[in-house]
Amino acid sequence: MRTVIGYARSALTGSSLSQQRVALLKAGCEAVFEEVCSGMSPLKERPALMGLIQDLCPGDTLAVCDRARLSRSFVAFSSILSDLQARGVELRVLHGAPTAQFQHLCDLGTNVRSRDIRRGIARAKKAREQAA
Repeated sequence: MRTVIGYARSALTGSSLSQQRVALLKAGCEAVFEEVCSGMSPLKERPALMGLIQDLCPGDTLAVCDRARLSRSFVAFSSILSDLQARGVELRVLHGAPTAQFQHLCDLGTNVRSRDIRRGIARAKKAREQAA
């Protein structure tokens, strides 16, 4: 039997989790697993997501509100995506770019690169100010 299971993650408890839960249930999720942790936390430090992925069966769908709920790390996201593919599990993203898996990876890589560029600019400005 094919099931749609939702995953909600937030770095803080509160409205973000409840908003995600509502959106996932409206999208047809039979259950929603929730976790409070950083999106940069390694998978081994995210028991709800690890357990959820282990319990998914071929043909099931994992739904998230946006791809950053799975991970903000490009490497971790691509690893999770590969694991889902190997298990025959579909990933459904409710908000954001098209849900094609390649698009997920491209968008995540772009976000990471943009963040790295902003950090580099900030470091250069700080170094210039200290040198002056």
